[in-house]
Amino acid sequence: MPGDYEYLYMIRQNHTEALTTLMNNYKGLIWKRTHVYWRMYSPQGIGIDDVFQNASLGFIEAIYMYKESMDVGLAHFIAICIDSHIQSSLRKCRGKSYTLLDSKRSLDMTINEDTSLFLSDILIEKDVRKDPQFMSHYYEALSDLNRILDGLSEVDRTVYNLREAGYSYVEISELLNISKKQIDNTLQKVRRMVHKSSECSK
Repeated sequence: MPGDYEYLYMIRQNHTEALTTLMNNYKGLIWKRTHVYWRMYSPQGIGIDDVFQNASLGFIEAIYMYKESMDVGLAHFIAICIDSHIQSSLRKCRGKSYTLLDSKRSLDMTINEDTSLFLSDILIEKDVRKDPQFMSHYYEALSDLNRILDGLSEVDRTVYNLREAGYSYVEISELLNISKKQIDNTLQKVRRMVHKSSECSK
């Protein structure tokens, strides 16, 4: 049976079944970490399946972000990314920036810029990893975002990552000893760069 690194090689060669197999191998860890954080924080306004989905996206990000030059093993890196995504979802929930879909939202509401994707499209199939169009857009957007972040200064990149993890402007300001205006300018700059990148790819 192939090991993690053999599966990683196959994934890089676009063997989609290898990703599914490797994810199934880590499903126990994903659920374990989900339950650990679920019991630890007992979050309100977010279901355990939602936390699991965020953990699963952390796994996928780890697979596509991992580089052998990193001074960390693949399994440990996967665990770090899973925990990071879980913590991010719980932070956003705690900060009330995590909004649940409810009956007040129309299923005909568009959820992307070119209005080709509707809310009903993602509610029909809960596991977005099984939607090749969604995952294709996800990997493309992730690649663009990583390219943009690589071009930022260390401070700007840290500001972005902390904000994505759910930290408030005040918390970031205290951690990095910078003004809230500088934080806002950095985030606006990243948004403009992402928007410009998405416009160019159309």
